Amino acid sequence: PGMNERVVAAPDGTVTAAWVKSMGGHDVLVARQRPAADKTWGAEQVLSPLPEENYDVFAFFLVTDDTGTSSVFWTDSGLSTIMTRSQ
Repeated sequence: PGMNERVVAAPDGTVTAAWVKSMGGHDVLVARQRPAADKTWGAEQVLSPLPEENYDVFAFFLVTDDTGTSSVFWTDSGLSTIMTRSQ
């Protein structure tokens, strides 16, 4: 993974990938998860505000816990807001 991609694996085998993607002229944070049970990647989910909200992701961190719950923390390009989401 490069600067704009992260992949984490939980002890139970659940894998989560997150990356910054250009949509509508803005950088948004998206993710997909592959649960350990079925080994099939889920649909891509937009985690950050949508491009219509004039928001750009600047930096993010992705972590996971022992149960396979992943959390992502990110900030906007102005470093004025820190947001989080877990799945």
